[in-house]
Amino acid sequence: KAGYNLVASATEGQMRLISAVMGGRTFKGREAESKKLLTWGFRFFETVNPLKVGKEFASEPVWFGDSDRASLGVD
Repeated sequence: KAGYNLVASATEGQMRLISAVMGGRTFKGREAESKKLLTWGFRFFETVNPLKVGKEFASEPVWFGDSDRASLGVD
């Protein structure tokens, strides 16, 4: 009743995409749809890194800590 389902991952250069196809009618059909989704994604999307490593993007107050605020960012 659920049909054929497939979650797939692919990389192209530095980009990784994940596709999820659910309710496929055939084994081959789900593979074809997954390939179409991934191909479309690689063609029309680009990787964006909104946060820079080592750069603070916000700070929050800290109660009862060694300092008054904690810096938020990515390593």
